[in-house]
Amino acid sequence: NNRWAHVRCARWIPETIFKDDMKMEPIGNIDGIDKQRWKLTCSLCNIQKGACIQCSRGTCTTAYHVSCATRKGFQLNIVQRKDGSVDHVSFCARHGEVKPPLNHLSPAPASASASA
Repeated sequence: NNRWAHVRCARWIPETIFKDDMKMEPIGNIDGIDKQRWKLTCSLCNIQKGACIQCSRGTCTTAYHVSCATRKGFQLNIVQRKDGSVDHVSFCARHGEVKPPLNHLSPAPASASASA
C-alpha cells in the first residue's frame, strides 16, 4: 500500500513495527495504528494530521506529535525492562522535565569568549 511513516514516529507509535530492527525498515502495521490516535490534535502545533502520542502520566491525555515534542524538549525516554523489552515513555510539560533541544543551544556569553 501507499502508507508510510517517519522512522522517529514509528519508534514511538506502539502499534507500528520494524520488519528489520537493525535497518529500521520497512515500517509495518501502519494500518494497525489505533483509529483514535489519528483523531488526536497535537497540543503543540494544534494540527490534527498524523498520529500523535500521549503523556504517559496516569490519566493525562495531552497529545503531541513526536517531532513537536522533540522540538519543544519534552521528556521522551526509552526504558529497558528486566526481561529485555523496552517501554517508550513520554511526558508533557506539566508532568515531565522540559529541556532545551540541542539545536537551540544559546551561544556562549561574550565575556566568556573574551577571557578564553
